[in-house]
Amino acid sequence: MRNPYTHQPHRIATNLTVLIALVISLPVFAEIFTWTDDEGNTVYSDRSQKKDSREVTLPPALTVPAITIKPPPAPQPTDNKKAEYEQLEISKPAEDEAQWLPTGNLDVSVTTAPPLMASQGHYLSVNLDGKEVVSRTQDSQIKLSDIYRGSHTLTAIIHDRSGAVLKQSKTITFHIHRH
Repeated sequence: MRNPYTHQPHRIATNLTVLIALVISLPVFAEIFTWTDDEGNTVYSDRSQKKDSREVTLPPALTVPAITIKPPPAPQPTDNKKAEYEQLEISKPAEDEAQWLPTGNLDVSVTTAPPLMASQGHYLSVNLDGKEVVSRTQDSQIKLSDIYRGSHTLTAIIHDRSGAVLKQSKTITFHIHRH
């Protein structure tokens, strides 16, 4: 014989929901009584215990409407999400390299992977000794001029179109010899 409930799970769920709602709502409809006990204490109960108990009429329950919280807007794809640069390094000059520069002009090569996304407005800047000397370039081959002798640091930075930093290279140190 087939069980009549196995083919109607929605009916069982509905009946169970109604039963739970009724059980939960019973205290809402209960009467409340109050009286003073033999020691002078005020007592409240859902059952009348003495002849002098009286039913309490409660004011309507204070309710506050629920605040509707809007979910945050779905994140829109931005250039930053699409541009996960795995590599940004200064390939020339090499770390700790010493160069003779009679004219003071230094060739700098920057390597990025994937290639710089110029179509999305990304650009490079280069800092020499902590100061920006090249800004907003999309060339990976850069010529710096008037580099004085001594030790210097060099850093390359990729920016998005708004100027936010997407990736920064490791700072390298190099040395210049001049007459």
